[in-house]
Amino acid sequence: MIETAPLLVPEDMKSVEGDLIPENDLKIMRSAEVDVILDEATAHGVLKIIKEKIVRDDIEKLNVGDSAIDSDLRFSHHTCVLGKKSINLGKSYWEVELGGGNVPLKKSWGVGLALETANRHSDTPLISSDGFLVLSLREGRLHVSTDPAVELPVRQRPQILGVFLDYDKGHLSFINVTEKKYILTISTKFNGAVYPLFDPATGDKAPMKILSKEKSCNSN
Repeated sequence: MIETAPLLVPEDMKSVEGDLIPENDLKIMRSAEVDVILDEATAHGVLKIIKEKIVRDDIEKLNVGDSAIDSDLRFSHHTCVLGKKSINLGKSYWEVELGGGNVPLKKSWGVGLALETANRHSDTPLISSDGFLVLSLREGRLHVSTDPAVELPVRQRPQILGVFLDYDKGHLSFINVTEKKYILTISTKFNGAVYPLFDPATGDKAPMKILSKEKSCNSN
């Protein structure tokens, strides 16, 4: 279970939701960047993992007879995949490309965290009380998996989404990197190790790509 407090932006980040992020603050967050590699063993059966960094749906190639789909590690209902390495202390930062350039922006996606103990086989919506803390875009609206869930207006769909986690302080921030603006920060308390979570959704062929440290530093 992840216990969430009201959405906020920490005072030490010197910004409020929707405001520009001071350049120095972004540099501080990026100094905590980690190399997130997708763990294919956790991926829902309809997902295709490419070079451990790109994920998209691949319904046509789903083999319903594949015993791996029934693995305890895999998500069996939600189209999610986790990062390989867990986080249980300190600060971590990563960036996710959601389209742009010659690739249309994704219409649906989810990015966030999952507790190591979270149930990967539940068919109920992902929610913090079940160990998931996720920002998602569905039908043109942003949704936050707090309990109760929160819906946010979409000012501008991010091309690159930044995720900054201060595990010790219990702060999880989502950032529109292209616009250098906060989307939101959640105050919470973690009860165990967490994993980065990614959901490219289905029916949306645009891929979701985790950027390497070198590429993310050049995305400003």
